[in-house]
Amino acid sequence: MDEHFKLTDDQANSKFSYLEELLEMIHRTQNTIDGLREKNRELLMGLSSQERRLRWEIEEAQLKAKESKSEADAATES
Repeated sequence: MDEHFKLTDDQANSKFSYLEELLEMIHRTQNTIDGLREKNRELLMGLSSQERRLRWEIEEAQLKAKESKSEADAATES
């Protein structure tokens, strides 16, 4: 078991450098994930705003259609 811990300085430095590189890659990946998460949140908020606007426009169009139908019905009855 002791043989596993007997590394030369070069081996130890090499392993340490590799671990530093891995840690740097993890940080970059986490930053990428955080950026994508923020962008996704912004897109979802934008979609939510668009959906509310479209729902309002649909309701307005439906009201106008009902009014037009009522006017047309009233005109045909006269």
